[in-house]
Amino acid sequence: MTAPARFWPRYVAWSLDAALICVAIVPFVAARVRAAASAFDDHLLQLLIGGYTHLDRGLNEGLPALALTPRLLADPQIRATTLALAADLVRMGLPVLVGYVVAGLVYQVAAESTGWRATPGKRVLGLEVVDGQGRALGPLRALARYLASALSWLSLNLGHMMAMAPPHHLALHDRVSATRVRARSPERPLPRWALGWVLLQVLLGVVVCVALVVAFSRLALQALEAALGPIG
Repeated sequence: MTAPARFWPRYVAWSLDAALICVAIVPFVAARVRAAASAFDDHLLQLLIGGYTHLDRGLNEGLPALALTPRLLADPQIRATTLALAADLVRMGLPVLVGYVVAGLVYQVAAESTGWRATPGKRVLGLEVVDGQGRALGPLRALARYLASALSWLSLNLGHMMAMAPPHHLALHDRVSATRVRARSPERPLPRWALGWVLLQVLLGVVVCVALVVAFSRLALQALEAALGPIG
């Protein structure tokens, strides 16, 4: 007897699939992302040096800090560097986004329209995707479901959080595509390894945030010394 799949098993299944897809696209996007990230670091350093230089000049002239804003906005070098930073962000994110969307389309549509009725991540969690009558999805319905998932992302994940609501636990893309995610063993609790997997993601997020703060601090110190001379 199946029942509507709840939010957390669905999330764990999605995150497992996402990890597999990300590993698959790394060889195709890594070089471009590294090049864009290197350019981003260089442009951010230039921007910080320019900002510190303006701040130093303004303070020496006795200007309040807020009065420096028009100067910064009017500086053509600052504006050009800011635009370059935005372009670097696009160059970093776009290959990953395109690669993930294309690989995810093939991965999800192929898996959910087979006898498995599920991606590998869903299969591990004992989930399956069916239509409103409990039948297996065909390729077109699986494709429609994948395309509809964009709405759940564009809603800032509110569409995904709709799956928390009982009794049917339907996400936005489930409703749009007239599909359902069912649990084959609804009475089974979330496995311990799945809880560990979620905690690992939280830990990884914390580590990434700390690493970014440390990297920015070092870059800011480098810019400060370049603009004002050695400190200490």
